[in-house]
Amino acid sequence: MAATGGGAPMYSGYGQPPKVRFEVIAEAWQLFTQQMGTWIMAVVIMVGIMMVPIVVMMFAVILPIMAAASGNHDAGAAMGIGMVLIMGVGMIVVAAVSIVLMAGMFRMAIKQVRGEPIQISDLWSATDVFWNLLGGMFLVGLATAAGSMLCYLPGLVVAGLFMLSIPLIVDQKLGPIEAMSRSWNLLKQDWLMAALLYLVLTCIMGLGGMVVVGILFTYPLFFLGIALVYRDFVLGAGVPAPGAPYPYGVAPGAYPPAPYPVEPPPSELR
Repeated sequence: MAATGGGAPMYSGYGQPPKVRFEVIAEAWQLFTQQMGTWIMAVVIMVGIMMVPIVVMMFAVILPIMAAASGNHDAGAAMGIGMVLIMGVGMIVVAAVSIVLMAGMFRMAIKQVRGEPIQISDLWSATDVFWNLLGGMFLVGLATAAGSMLCYLPGLVVAGLFMLSIPLIVDQKLGPIEAMSRSWNLLKQDWLMAALLYLVLTCIMGLGGMVVVGILFTYPLFFLGIALVYRDFVLGAGVPAPGAPYPYGVAPGAYPPAPYPVEPPPSELR
């Protein structure tokens, strides 16, 4: 069932060749509701951790202004220089933490799609591919930005075609170029649907962020939705025959095993 090389995945008689489908949004919601507590806690922790450097940077702006306003201009200037350095370090920290946590969310989603248990510690589980992630996110972002400079639509198409790049790095430990090339080759025949689905998933995530608690319910759908596309195109599930259900809660081992260590369920630790 595993995919071979950079081409289309192999199938073992289940369903038809893969297609990008909007139905994955409903499937993502079903998976989310099965592990709602874990996903909500993961989002809370992720947002909380990412807010710490942002708060530090806010003080880096406010404190020098307060010092200058009090009449101590020398102290304000010195503090301003120091705070600029802190802000620079803070931005690097925010970027590094964001990369790890977003990759951890993808790994959680792919594990659940595989039928494996997920847990909060999965948020930090992608540090083993940090440098590949850094390269992959930079190159995908650069390619998307270049496409957007021509017009918004080319940028959206590029983002959709590279949608599987980070999951491939996280789950199969591919290099950035290899992951991007494989994602492009897998989705290029369905490029319009890939772009539209990526847009919809991004909008759902953004709309949830407009409400204080909405992000707790919409943020995981972005990762689960892309993980389900990854399932269809890479793990080899394909598209079900007409009238046949998708394997929502597939048993562990139904798909190729993950190349990273997977902790057993709590019941097996006794």
